[in-house]
Amino acid sequence: MKEKIEVIMSCLNLQDESILLDGNIQSDILIINQCDNTSFKTFSFKDKNGEFHRVRIFSIKQRGLSQSRNLAIDYAEGEILLIADDDEKFIDNYPEIVLNAYKQNQSADLILFDIVSNRPRHKSKLKQFKVGYIDAMRTSSQQISFRRASIIEKKIRFDISMGAGTGNGGGEENRFLFDCLKQKLDIIFIPQLIAQVNHKDSSWFDGYTEEYFINRGYSSKKLLGFFLGFLYVIEWSVAKYYLYKNNMSIAQAVWLQTKGLLFKR
Repeated sequence: MKEKIEVIMSCLNLQDESILLDGNIQSDILIINQCDNTSFKTFSFKDKNGEFHRVRIFSIKQRGLSQSRNLAIDYAEGEILLIADDDEKFIDNYPEIVLNAYKQNQSADLILFDIVSNRPRHKSKLKQFKVGYIDAMRTSSQQISFRRASIIEKKIRFDISMGAGTGNGGGEENRFLFDCLKQKLDIIFIPQLIAQVNHKDSSWFDGYTEEYFINRGYSSKKLLGFFLGFLYVIEWSVAKYYLYKNNMSIAQAVWLQTKGLLFKR
């Protein structure tokens, strides 16, 4: 029997359903809408090709990207789940691309795909490969798909102390992949494009501020522990100095991240 793909998307104060056409949705989708009321609705949506898909929208009062993604995992109905953001536009026929990838890689629990991003730091890769910890640190959430059964069986969820809405910055998708690797799940990258992402203003990134660096230290500790996290802080601070050189020195950046490593809980 053919597996069903379902997009899971977290939104903040969703106003209408125009996001379905704007995002070129061509599959079933579950939207977690963080807003000021609690409700649920489901309806059929006709995509631009005239095909109908099931849309479910859970509106919740709770805040937190990781919390909303965990709720989506719990209530999703698809066998293959594809993480999406509200600033993402899928390419045509993405469901076939994703499902064919899983059909051709039966042992894969998670498959990461390529995206086009308006952030210049994103670099496309040209070959398929098995994903390890270093690769997981360089992955964005819009690239991630997974077999829901594998995640449920291993009881893996997004860390609710990380991600937008926590005040601790990002990194929740990297921690999620780390937890999958620790549970021996098979993760591969396939160099097939599935979406274009036009990043809007971030809900947690306000520039290279003191808070940003403290949060980077915290997320480094959550991912790598204190010792490896500290080494990573130094390596990143030197390698990425060109990004923040107008804001502070390397020594200041290392010190602020070390504060996050040591003191932020």
